[in-house]
Amino acid sequence: MSGLSRQHLIEKLNKLGDKSAHRLKPKLFAAAENNNKVIIATHVPPFSETLWRKNRPKKNDWLPWYSCKVMGNLLLDCAEAFPNVDFLAVCGHTHGASVNC
Repeated sequence: MSGLSRQHLIEKLNKLGDKSAHRLKPKLFAAAENNNKVIIATHVPPFSETLWRKNRPKKNDWLPWYSCKVMGNLLLDCAEAFPNVDFLAVCGHTHGASVNC
């Protein structure tokens, strides 16, 4: 993706996020329908609240480089549709530890 303008890079990242969420959606809903616990592993964090750097939350100007909002929305939609299922999302890409419930 090097050589892309900032705008084209953002568009590319958005398309990748949309594609990933689209691929995960049927699998996620099927897993939630058939299980009482679902674990989702993804490289890019689905929620900006998990972004920390040097023991501080990352500023909004770090987004969309370190988070995928469309994936977070998908997880929230599925959790709302299946309130009795326990969801755990684990992710990387943050270069630090964070736990949000």
